Order: sequence, then C-alpha cells, then structure tokens
Amino acid sequence: MNKSISQVLWSAAILMPAVLLFTAIADLPHVVLMTVGGYILSLSRRKLLVVNDRTIIYSIVVIVVTVVLMDMMFPFNRERFGYITMIMQPQYYTVGAFYAAIALTFFAAGKMVIGGAAAAAVYSLIASADVFNLNLVSTRLPAIGDLINKHFYVIYVWGMGLILFIIVIAFRFGFKSRTVSHRSLILKQIVLGALLIIIPFLIYGGFKLYQHYESEVRRWENILIRMTSRQHLFQRGRLVVFGRETNLHRTMSPEVLANQDQIIMRVIASDAPGYMRGKVYDEYINGLWKNNNTVPDTAMTEKAHEGMLTFKSFFIGEEQAEYRHAYQVYLDDKFNSEVLLLPGNMRRLDVIAAYAGISVGGAVRTEDFQKDGGYTVFTNTVDEAASYPAPQTDLPDIFVQMPQRLGPHLDTILASVPGLKDAKNDRERFNLLLAYFAADFTYSLSWQGDPGTDPVVYFLETAKNGHCELYAASLAMLLRQLNIPSRYVTGFICAEAHPSNKYFVARLGNAHAWVEAYDRDRKEWVMLEPTPPSNLIGPRGEWDTFSNWRDQVSKGWQQLIANLRRGHFANVIVDFFGVIFAVIWMLIANPVGVTIIVGLLAWYIYRRRHARKNRFRYASSREIIRLGKIYQAQATKWEKQLQLPPEPGRTPSELLQLMRQSPKLKPEDLERACNFIENYQRLRFSCRQVTFDEIRKLKQI
Repeated sequence: MNKSISQVLWSAAILMPAVLLFTAIADLPHVVLMTVGGYILSLSRRKLLVVNDRTIIYSIVVIVVTVVLMDMMFPFNRERFGYITMIMQPQYYTVGAFYAAIALTFFAAGKMVIGGAAAAAVYSLIASADVFNLNLVSTRLPAIGDLINKHFYVIYVWGMGLILFIIVIAFRFGFKSRTVSHRSLILKQIVLGALLIIIPFLIYGGFKLYQHYESEVRRWENILIRMTSRQHLFQRGRLVVFGRETNLHRTMSPEVLANQDQIIMRVIASDAPGYMRGKVYDEYINGLWKNNNTVPDTAMTEKAHEGMLTFKSFFIGEEQAEYRHAYQVYLDDKFNSEVLLLPGNMRRLDVIAAYAGISVGGAVRTEDFQKDGGYTVFTNTVDEAASYPAPQTDLPDIFVQMPQRLGPHLDTILASVPGLKDAKNDRERFNLLLAYFAADFTYSLSWQGDPGTDPVVYFLETAKNGHCELYAASLAMLLRQLNIPSRYVTGFICAEAHPSNKYFVARLGNAHAWVEAYDRDRKEWVMLEPTPPSNLIGPRGEWDTFSNWRDQVSKGWQQLIANLRRGHFANVIVDFFGVIFAVIWMLIANPVGVTIIVGLLAWYIYRRRHARKNRFRYASSREIIRLGKIYQAQATKWEKQLQLPPEPGRTPSELLQLMRQSPKLKPEDLERACNFIENYQRLRFSCRQVTFDEIRKLKQI
C-alpha cells in the first residue's frame, strides 16, 4: 500500500514550526536539518514499511543512535534553560520525539502520523518555554540567538499559537471524512470554530498570568535548580582532588584513602608522562596554601581547525610546524578539577574548549571544556619531571611571600642544614636541602599535627614524619626564607604502564605535591622532589586478566567518544572495531568468558537442531508475505466496491463485518468473500507449511 502524501505533509506542517522554535532557543541547527532530511526521505519513498518487530526495533535503534551521536558532536548548552529542562533532558527526549514523529510517516500508521506529530510538537513546547537565561550568546546561530534574547516571549507566544492552530486544522482536514449526518457535520464545525476562538484567549491569558507571577516562579525555580544540582553532584560521586586551597591541618581524606586504586587518568604515549601538573599555589597563610590572584591569567594563543567541530589548539609561545612528542589524555568521569593535568614542558594543547588561560604559575584553566573529548598535549622533549619554565624575568613577589612569624623557626632549621651556609649557588642549596630531608625525615600518611602549631613548623621541628604535602610545603618555605622564589605544585604522577604497554594510567593514590624553585644563577625554574623516592610512585594496581581487558575496553570507549567529539570520524571507525576486538578478546582470555562462549555455542547448536526438526511446523516468511499480498489486493477491490476509506489497521474480520452490513454486495459475492477470508485466516495462522497449491486455490476463490 502506498502512503498518503497529504498526511506526511500535514505531519511536516505541524512539526516544523515546533522544530524551528526549539532549534532557535536551544541553538541546535542540526535538528532542523535532520528533520527536513527525514521528511524528504519519507516523501521520496512511496511504499510503506511493514509494521513488525524488526522494523520497529530498527527504527528505535536508528533514532536513539542518531540522537546520542548528534548530541556528542553538537553539545546542548543547558545554561539557557531552567529546572524543567534538567528533568526533561530535551537534547534526548524532545529531539527523539521529533525523529519518532518522522519515523511514523514511513509506516502504515494512519491517524497516528498526524497524532504523533501533534504530540511531539506539544511536548516540545514545554522545553521551549523553560528559558531561564536571556543573556546567553548563541555560538551556532548568533543572529537568531540575539533575536531570542530580545523578543523571546513574543516569539514563543506566536509560535505556540501557530502550532496549536495547525494541529486543530490538521485534525479537521487531514483525514478523509466519512459520511456523517448533517447534524453531526454542523456540530463538528461549531466545535472547530470554538477551538479557534478559545485557543488565542487561553494563550494570551496564560501568558499574562505567567508575567504576573514570574518573579515567584523564578524564585522557586532557582531553589529547585540549586537543590537538584547539589543532589546530582552528590549522586554521581565525583572525586574533587584539587580544591581552591590546600589545608595542611587536615588529615588525608577518607574518600581518597578508600579509593587509592581508582584510575582517574589514562594517557596514550610512547613514554610515561611522569609528573602531570594540576593546581599551583603561591600564597601560604596559617597552614593553608592559596592563590593570591594578584596576577591575572594570560589567554593562550588559539587556533581553530577547519573541518573540525569545536576542537581548538592552544599554544605556549609560537606555533611550530612539528612537535616531537604527543600525549593523549583521557580523564575519568568521576574525577573533577578546575585545571587540566599537563606536563610542565607543554608547548601545544589540543582540546574541545572555548577558551584556555594560563596562570603565572603555569596552571591551565579552560571554559566550556568537554571532558569526554579528552585532550592532546605536545612537547619537544621527554622529561618526566619537567617544570613550567615561566616567568624567567620580573618574577612577582608572591613567589617569595611567607608569614613573618615563621622566620625565626625557619632560620633555626636552615642553620642546622650541613654546608648550607657555605653554598656558592642555588643548585648547591637545592641539593643540600634535599639531602637534609632524605636524612632526617620519614614518610607517613597518618599525619596528626598540632592544632596550635603551624603544620610546617611542627613537621620540621617535632614530627619529622608526614606525607608529600608537608614535604613540599616545608621545602617551599625554607627556599623562600633564603629569598629563593618557589611555588607549591599539586598533580599526579603518571608512570604506571598498562600490561598491554599501549598506554599509562594514574590512580587516585598517585596524587602528589612537589616544589618548583627558581635558580637565580641560571635564570630557570627547576623541579625539586623532597619526598623519599620509595614513596613517590604510590599504589600500583594488581592487573588480572579481567581488569586488564576491562580497562582496555574503558580506554577504547573513551578514545572513541573523544575522536567523535573532535570530528576524527575515520578514527572513530577504527576505535569502534578496537573496542569490539577488546571485548571479544576479554571473553576469550577470561575463564568466565570462555564458559559464557561455550554456553552460547551450545545453545546455538541446540536451537539449530530444534529448528531443523520443526522446519515444517510453521509457514515460512515467504509464504506469509505471498498470502498477505493476495489478501491485500482482494481487500482493496472490496473497499473500492463498498466505497470504504482505506484503513491500514482494519482486520479481515472487521472488513467481513462491514461487507455483511453493506447492501451493495450480492449474496453470492458475500458468500465468496466469507469463503476467501476464512481460507486466508486458516492458511495465515497455520502451524504447518503452506503449499503452493493451497496458495493457488486461494487466488482462484
């Protein structure tokens, strides 16, 4: 049966205004393109799809995959929307409803074609109305975004009125009318006219009511957004390692201690990246490391790539034609930090972000960073303990800042360091101080401290036992007492190779703190590690077969999503097959997986043998299709003879009942129809194979 072109056009007439309104507000132009493309494809295919389990499942899969992939490539900006959008997730459900309405036009859905489009359009009005921020700059449709910011209420009200008007008209004229009495026809026209009059008043009244109570609605929406945001972050259990300050009075976080083996970073590289710098602190006050913020961040030079999506390159210094080493970094979803983890000798950063700025201490912050896109770091040298090389002249005073009350204590400690007084240059001073820590101090995570004493003073004079943060803070203060600029750096040591030797991992237990000091003689920054070498690497995971391949699958999936986000579609295909191979190999290499495979193979063999024994029990799909074509051809003739409107959902029994009620059929024609339908249903639902002779006899009836 051919589809009704008029119903497809009515569906498009209903849906397109809703799609245009949602696209303009959500800044998702691909939704319009996909919708228009879907209707063009539907109109070009005149033959309807058969409604069965296979076609429905395939349609759902195509819709879901399309929605998810498009959202990965064109992320939805939630900053414009309010509380309702946090629940509805319109980038998935609203867009999916649009595509589902288009999919209905490919099937013999009858009235559902127009009804589905109407439902999707009305549903989208809810998300389109939940606009919370009218000062947001649209990145993909800037001109339309400005129009929305200035005239949102007018556009939305007129758009809603147009959509509802088209829906009412479509339900009145979009279906072939059946023969009804004159009285019923007048009643329908009265109802239609009343709706067309009432709808504008309802829209206008609702809009005025909202304007009157807008401040109260916004107040409650703000409360709900804050509550939901806190709950959302709590439920996801994100591990926040680098805060705005480091408190040396506190013991190690129970959360960190309990998740020492949690992998938070994977790095694909030929050499271990080593020290990955995160947060850099410059001001120390009463046991707290903070950022002074007197020197603003510097915007990094950026370059957008043609043909890419939102992928940019950011540079330190001038762009080079070639870089010798690259590190592909993928952060775990549970790890949360306001700065990126980067080696100190970074020269170029490829990342999906709108902006990247670098602090005077070398910490890189981004705006609109897409974590699942990962990032790639380029360097010219391999140095696992590289320091950030700037600034080299005109150093700010924050790098020698220190509380005055610590001076006498630090002078006493410095006087006790052998040979320090006679050191000729900063390099000798560095080595002597490192030797002092190695000789007189021990490493321990069970730090208690003294609430009434500064942690640095207590660690140097009394405890001489503590973790890396105390080592680094104490060395930084001793250097500053010698008027040597220094900075307190936190990050991770990424040196654990995966058993496949294809990438490196860093665990939560690899979080670390160290010092970068300025060598005044050589005019350069150097990295200093006061923590005992035996305690640097931290915990290493015990890889078994399952954890090995499970982590490879996780890495492969992260890599696939990142390449998809960046627009590297050829790499996406390679990554996809890589993930599939990793899953298959994980099953083969694991005893449990082997058991599963053997079980599935045994089940398949059993099913094959069972199917052979019962291959004549059911009619094959080929015979069923042939029977359906014969019935459909005969049913079309009867519908024309009785002047019945085509109804794809009408069953043979219902058609026979209509023929019995009609005076247009002769008794002998009715008897022949009864005989035909009875034989068709017997063969269609037979539990044995239908023969060619039986099909031929049915055609002759």
